[in-house]
Amino acid sequence: MADAEAFHRRLTAAFLSSAYAGRRRLAIAIVGAGATEVELSTELLEGHAALSEALDPSQRFDLRVVLVEAAPRILGGLREEVAEKAARALRDRGVELITDVRVMHVLSEGLETIQGSYLRIWWSGPPASRRERPTKGSAWRQDG
Repeated sequence: MADAEAFHRRLTAAFLSSAYAGRRRLAIAIVGAGATEVELSTELLEGHAALSEALDPSQRFDLRVVLVEAAPRILGGLREEVAEKAARALRDRGVELITDVRVMHVLSEGLETIQGSYLRIWWSGPPASRRERPTKGSAWRQDG
């Protein structure tokens, strides 16, 4: 419960600070693409839409949601046709899907993959002072 409350506080702070930032953009990377992470991505979009309606147009910001999955597809526990339909629906809503990419470290500048590539996906909060092992969940940064 404490983790969920801390996540909610960080997310609320990131949303509100993005509403007042210069470039008005927020990118959220979610490591993993199982049922929980897929649901989180849609909840983020719905929360952003609800907040945007309440904000003055000058305070609205763009939200980029990226799911990063080590497996070849999202929702690995479901039938392939169900996962493909979900992937299409997510893409239609603007969620970016990155598959076949295993995240090794979460850095202050983005995500480092086992393949040696580097994903510049930014998140808010203090920069990481060291490499952190990813856990399923999300990281975000305000672009501004």
